[in-house]
Amino acid sequence: MALGLGHADEEARAEVEVLNSRLEKTRQLNKKIQASLTRLEANGKSMQDAIGPIYGNTQKLQILGASRCAPLNRIMKSMSPNGGGQISKGS
Repeated sequence: MALGLGHADEEARAEVEVLNSRLEKTRQLNKKIQASLTRLEANGKSMQDAIGPIYGNTQKLQILGASRCAPLNRIMKSMSPNGGGQISKGS
């Protein structure tokens, strides 16, 4: 019977080795994923810092353009005989 226990013991040790190997591979993958995530967050932050002012300026220009269209539309409407002249935001 001792022979049977020795074989089971060897199998268990071999299985533990395989599991430890897989655990180490998982740890290595986790480190790589964490490094990639850190780089991605840094790149996203630098993109946000670069695009933020542009986006803000675009919004200000859109508001400015919209505020100038309304008076121009009233002027065009008053000048038009049928009152149909309008300036669109895209013009």
